[in-house]
Amino acid sequence: MRGTEKELYRGPRRWFAVSFAGSISLDEYLLLDDHSLTEFAKACTKSSDRVLAGLAYGLLHRQLFKATDVTGSVSSGVAQFSEKAKEIIVKAGFEEEFAFAHDAPSDTPYKLYNPNAEKPATQIYVESQSGKHQELSECSDSIKPLAKKYTLVRYYYPKSVQQSIQTEAEPLLSKE
Repeated sequence: MRGTEKELYRGPRRWFAVSFAGSISLDEYLLLDDHSLTEFAKACTKSSDRVLAGLAYGLLHRQLFKATDVTGSVSSGVAQFSEKAKEIIVKAGFEEEFAFAHDAPSDTPYKLYNPNAEKPATQIYVESQSGKHQELSECSDSIKPLAKKYTLVRYYYPKSVQQSIQTEAEPLLSKE
C-alpha cells in the first residue's frame, strides 16, 4: 500500500478499515463476508493513494481492466505492442506498474495415459474390436492434438485506454 494507514482510515468507515490493518482473530475472520469486502473496497475508494482508490472504484463499478489476446502473435510484434501500450498508459496518466499486466495461463485439455499419474482414474479407456481395453490416446490419432499444452497470452489495461490501444498498439501484432 502506497498511502499511509491514517489516510486510508479517515472518515466514518475507519472502524472497518482498521480490522484489515493487521492480524485478526479467528472469530473476526469468520465474520468476514462479501458485504465486509464490499465495505472495505468502498473505504479504499476514499484513499489518497490514487492507484488503490482507482482499483477499488473499478471493482465496485464493474469497470474492470480490458484485455488484448496476443496468443500466436510474432514475438517482435508482441514486444512492439507492449511498448506502445505502456506509452499510451503512461500518457493517459496511469502508473505503468499498476495499470499494465500480462499473464499466460496454460492447460492440456486431455492428459495422456500415465500409470504413475496422481489421478489415473481420469484416463479414458475404450474397448477395441478384439475386446482389449486401451487408453483412448493409444487407439485414436485425433486425440493426440488435444494432448498438447496450449498457452494463452493476454495483456490487461484500464478500460479508459482501450480504444487507443486498439487503434495504435494492436495493429503492431501479427500472427505467426
